[in-house]
Amino acid sequence: MLRPRIPLPRLGRLARIPQTRHIHKLRPLRDQFAEKGIGEEGHQFLSPEAVDFAYTQYQTLVLEKLNKLTAGQEDELSNSPNGLLSLITRTARDPNKAPTFNYASMAHNNEFFFNGICHKGPPIPRELKQHLVEAFGSIETLRTEFLLTAFAMFGPGYVWLVRARQPQNVAMRFRLLVTYLAGTPYPEAHYRQQRADMNTGSNVDEWMASQRAAVAPASASAAGPASSSHTRLEPAPGGLRGVVPVLCLNTWEHVYLPDYGILTPEGKEGKREYIYKWWDHIDWNVVADRANLAAGQPSLIS
Repeated sequence: MLRPRIPLPRLGRLARIPQTRHIHKLRPLRDQFAEKGIGEEGHQFLSPEAVDFAYTQYQTLVLEKLNKLTAGQEDELSNSPNGLLSLITRTARDPNKAPTFNYASMAHNNEFFFNGICHKGPPIPRELKQHLVEAFGSIETLRTEFLLTAFAMFGPGYVWLVRARQPQNVAMRFRLLVTYLAGTPYPEAHYRQQRADMNTGSNVDEWMASQRAAVAPASASAAGPASSSHTRLEPAPGGLRGVVPVLCLNTWEHVYLPDYGILTPEGKEGKREYIYKWWDHIDWNVVADRANLAAGQPSLIS
């Protein structure tokens, strides 16, 4: 049972912001997410109000600010499917372009998150499942590590499942990666990966080291080839320097607070309930398309 929802302003208020540029436009979500929310009735992951707040309103504002920053600087890449990604990689290493990078990266990350979820998660495609088991030991281990990593983040950001373009071995094909705030997982913009919480100076590795033993499954399946190392965030030599994200979890408060609050009516931590529910709404078919295992190289698609 979800807590009473926080009243949220509707998009109409944002629509009155002067529209000066429309190069980067809001892309509609699929499956009537905006109208019906995400998840089956009675078991929703995000309500229509939460989707409106976290995607429609937030994304509209971020893109509007980005368009103002890039006014007069657009090129043929701006309207392409990977226009935001191109802008991210071109501005990541320029301190004078930090605001542009932040808005472009945030817009890309937010859209990537919403494109990777669905009303009810399908079974993991066989080939993808095989590769994930080879990398993590078991799907349950992947789930445990993914959710624990999200719990460990003190500040807002994203947890990513990434695929290495040219892994040294099958166990290194997939890894978890954390970015804070508007950090990006793309190695071309490594300067702006922002792996540490800028408020505390800590990173997820430290917290995970103290928590994994207490929660990881005590079965042989959890002791796969990557069971002790796959959450390391530093690129392994020759292994993670070229990675492409295939899945992400958004831990920004504005996504889960409208529906889950700080505490649920049952006294459970809202962030924790949100993270647990997210796993059941992953669109593994989208993840498989992004991983593009049949072609041998992952796809740069949002």
